Amino acid sequence: MIIAVDFDGTVVRRRRRSSELELMPDVEMGLAALKAAGHTLVLVSSRANLARRKNATLNPLFIRRGSASDSANEDRDRHLAEKRYQNMLTFVAERIPDMFDAIDDGGQGKVEADLYIDNRAVNFCSVGSGPSSMDWADIGETYGDPDAVADMYEESEKCP
Repeated sequence: MIIAVDFDGTVVRRRRRSSELELMPDVEMGLAALKAAGHTLVLVSSRANLARRKNATLNPLFIRRGSASDSANEDRDRHLAEKRYQNMLTFVAERIPDMFDAIDDGGQGKVEADLYIDNRAVNFCSVGSGPSSMDWADIGETYGDPDAVADMYEESEKCP
């Protein structure tokens, strides 16, 4: 099985009052168990985002502002994003070498995997409901604005 593992908040966390990273509890044991079972582990991270590291126009959310100060800010942001990515690569090489079969470089988009391990994920289940899964109704109820949805349906009923 191919397993994509997120970096920030899943493999590492920042130490309190510091920018230093530390491994999450038991991550080495968990990753080693997955490797021993023969799974292919791919490290993924938003730190690899090429739009942030190389070219903001690759970002689908990019809005061109056009001023010289924005250009300077984009250069600074690109530099910081590249520094964060390199920091991740260095951390992995030093602290958990040979654990991952591949590390996302941001060049392919979403990594194709059988399982994603990510601290910010919602476990989606379209049929039935598991102990930690949500369907679209659950997601809408938990994270959405039900009043706005009701207003949208009310508006659509008015159209011929």
